[in-house]
Amino acid sequence: MDGKISLDTTLDISDALKPKITFVATVPKDQWFSLGFGTSMTDTDMVLWQAKDAGICKDLYSLGHFVPGKAKDGKDLTETQDYTTTVKKEGDNYEFTSTRLLDTGDS
Repeated sequence: MDGKISLDTTLDISDALKPKITFVATVPKDQWFSLGFGTSMTDTDMVLWQAKDAGICKDLYSLGHFVPGKAKDGKDLTETQDYTTTVKKEGDNYEFTSTRLLDTGDS
């Protein structure tokens, strides 16, 4: 797996009213991987995995074609974290296991 990014997904529908999705992302040290859930970068829910230090998983929301941050009204678009994440370091790779509700109401 050295130097390659991989992503696996699992959908848990055991609770039909609150289905959950789990991502297992493997990212090489000092690199990042991100996904957007939409047809463009405008008004899109996103997730970022960053393989540095202890490992970082960030739940993001993008308003346009720029780095997600603050909305025009000053609201921090990175403050709501819907993911529960564990990180395992194996050699030069970080394995992130991140779970969230399928529908968090973000978008």
